[in-house]
Amino acid sequence: MGTGGRQWISPPGNMYSTFGVPPHPNASASAGASFVLPSHIISVLPLVCGLACREAVLHILKKHMTEAGVAATPAWSATSVDSLVRTKWPNDLIYNHKKLGGTLIQNYELSLSPKEGEAPVSTGRQYLLLGIGVNIANFPTVTDAGREATALNQIVDELNTKHKSDIKYISRDTFIETLWDFLFAFLTDETKTNVAYVVSAFEKVMDTSLVLHRRVSREVPAEGGEGTKTVFDRDPTELYAVKLNAWGHLIVRMPDGTKETLMADYLY
Repeated sequence: MGTGGRQWISPPGNMYSTFGVPPHPNASASAGASFVLPSHIISVLPLVCGLACREAVLHILKKHMTEAGVAATPAWSATSVDSLVRTKWPNDLIYNHKKLGGTLIQNYELSLSPKEGEAPVSTGRQYLLLGIGVNIANFPTVTDAGREATALNQIVDELNTKHKSDIKYISRDTFIETLWDFLFAFLTDETKTNVAYVVSAFEKVMDTSLVLHRRVSREVPAEGGEGTKTVFDRDPTELYAVKLNAWGHLIVRMPDGTKETLMADYLY
């Protein structure tokens, strides 16, 4: 299930993962786990996921480029790759203005059925499910309301063409292992698990050159003529990211030059 309840199908080769993170000590203890997500970081968790994804992408790309000898060429510049791999508020991963990946976060309470046919009983174990998807081998040709997509191995192809090199493709398994390392390291680093650090780090790598549009919804008659269904459209008003406020909300510039703070809007 995708954003807005949309159904989607993807060919094999991309990474779709769900990390279950306990947000409360009682849930962690009952599950026998030692890690508990710091409560003060929950509000900026989407930003954390975006940062971890970016670090994983850069780490693997640079590693593969070094192995291919690209890092030793005069045309190589680590900053050029860094400048193209950016974030889009609140969690999307962007490469050269194209969407590379994103995150959905949901609350989940584990329930079990004592016996077959009986109603599920809550275990009291609560988790935040971090659903992270990154295009590795392929990408959708249908745009997300106008924004094109790309994939990691498409980027590798572009780099090979540019540098006349033989950078190897990135595998799904390699990426998910690397992402987990960066995500877990971030969430267990006391110097990083504070709102001020996360907001500052995200703002530094956020692509402020993107033209953004709000997602708006409307009701239309359902198929068969019974009831209605919700469809999503792109608001034509062009917005530009300016910065984040202290809580990680996005401040955007409107066409007339005024600024507005967004807290829970979905942006194309």
